[in-house]
Amino acid sequence: MDLVWTLLGVALIGIALRDIFDVLFHPLGRGMVARKVVRGVAWLAQKLPRSGTIGLLAGPLSYVAVVATWATLLALGWALVFLPQLPDGFNFDPALNPAEHSGFFDALYISLVNLTSLGYGDISPATSLLRVLGPVETMFGLGLLTASISWGRRSCRWRSTISPKRSGRGCGCRVRRLTTRCATTNPNTGVCAPRWRPGTSPFMFLTTLYGE
Repeated sequence: MDLVWTLLGVALIGIALRDIFDVLFHPLGRGMVARKVVRGVAWLAQKLPRSGTIGLLAGPLSYVAVVATWATLLALGWALVFLPQLPDGFNFDPALNPAEHSGFFDALYISLVNLTSLGYGDISPATSLLRVLGPVETMFGLGLLTASISWGRRSCRWRSTISPKRSGRGCGCRVRRLTTRCATTNPNTGVCAPRWRPGTSPFMFLTTLYGE
């Protein structure tokens, strides 16, 4: 069973890293997990009354939801990797009873402490492998923070280049040198509402869809 938890944790970490790479570094900018999260936020926003506030928040909320999903996958994945090593693979503060701190939530606590680079020290790795894995997870957390900020800045730049262009039955949405056909036009603002296209950031897609 320990091997199953470890493999499941590695799989979650792999899914998160692959999705981060696809969204941030792949030329097409497509991530399976990110796309589903964005579409979920879009569906939820469509169910709410259309207003200027919803239009402004739909894009930023999709960005926050995607980053939170990546962080959750990494935290849960590393927690499952650490879980089989509890309690024997860790040193505990004298005030803590190791037998009472060997469950999933304790593994998740260790994972979050490593991911956020807090380093409380009440539970520390005792084996050489775990001493290496802890800093590796911290590097993943710092990398996620840096990549998220970079993605947000890039999304804002893409958002500023959107210029609706009316034509015939619908409108064309020009983003830098990429022109796509629009599915609909937002009736409240007249802003072009494109379908998801390769290379389109979720932030730009949703803020275009729900207008200013």
